[in-house]
Amino acid sequence: MSLLWTGLVAGVSSLVAWFLANFLGKPILAIREKRREALNVAERYAGVGPMSSDELRDKASKSLNDVANDLSAYSRERAIGT
Repeated sequence: MSLLWTGLVAGVSSLVAWFLANFLGKPILAIREKRREALNVAERYAGVGPMSSDELRDKASKSLNDVANDLSAYSRERAIGT
């Protein structure tokens, strides 16, 4: 009987671990990676100002808008992890 009980507990705990990894862990890791990308883009274009060339300002603006849109998509997703 204790072997059956042990197997049942192991099965339930493995299901809980699978749920936590897939529905909480993966979205958190995806958001973390996207945030890291946003920080890299922000650091890359930190020196861009009003005196920079139009081409550089446009490129910086486009890159920052792209990564900002990606991050805001996670907030609209309404997943448990986000």
